[in-house]
Amino acid sequence: MTENGVVTLFRAGSGASGLLCLGTVPAWVYLEKAVRNDGAGIFAEDRFDVRIKAEYADDIQTGDLIFFGRAETGCVNVSECRQIAEVAFNSFGTTPHWRLSSSRRYR
Repeated sequence: MTENGVVTLFRAGSGASGLLCLGTVPAWVYLEKAVRNDGAGIFAEDRFDVRIKAEYADDIQTGDLIFFGRAETGCVNVSECRQIAEVAFNSFGTTPHWRLSSSRRYR
């Protein structure tokens, strides 16, 4: 599996920043940044698809947070992270991996 970036995974925790760092791992990353205006205001509507080799992470859950890059718990705000909406484990093929993605946007 080709890796083109690094991501840091977080889970809501009881630390000073409210985040528990699960680790910084190499990953294949597709990130599409978008801004949307729904009439009630403008907000970010980023979409992502991330694949992480199984050997790098053993427990990723829906609702965990992902930061695109290398970060430490005390150096990142929740607003800089994106919530993981879909988690799947792919054990087929030569490289078992986690597949993480945001909610799908349909038009």
